[in-house]
Amino acid sequence: MSKGIKDKTVIISGASRGIGRAVAIELAKSGANISFSFLQSDHNAKELENELKELGVRVGSFKVDIKDFEAVKSWVADTQSLL
Repeated sequence: MSKGIKDKTVIISGASRGIGRAVAIELAKSGANISFSFLQSDHNAKELENELKELGVRVGSFKVDIKDFEAVKSWVADTQSLL
């Protein structure tokens, strides 16, 4: 999984807990920059953001309802400009 992913940016929805969180951590361990969305838990999102930054990658966390197309477009655009 780690071949070719170093310094790439990965977008993950719902990463503040569960499977999304585990995927974000594993990809960050492989050197990928992470942009993740969350909807409810600001605390969990901040915790994950800090954990990923400690792994030495760039991180963006965004409160996004992925059912909202315009919000998702903004998330992707913000990710492109930040990461």
